[in-house]
Amino acid sequence: MGRRVFLVVPATIFALTALADAAGTPDRYCLQSSQSDYPGNCQFNSYFQCMNAASGKDAQCRENPKYEFARKRSALKH
Repeated sequence: MGRRVFLVVPATIFALTALADAAGTPDRYCLQSSQSDYPGNCQFNSYFQCMNAASGKDAQCRENPKYEFARKRSALKH
């Protein structure tokens, strides 16, 4: 019984994360590495999708700067 719960919990978290990320913006996240220009490859609509592409590489995922800066500007206006 304990082993079944051990497998179900991560699978549930994975599924919920994938569903939440599926509705993202087409260019919301950028894959960045030392070999790419700034801001990197910004074709990912979810952090999860970007992290899958980064897997096994010397790369990281960041929010696309155009969304990050827009959010900061919006916060300053309020």
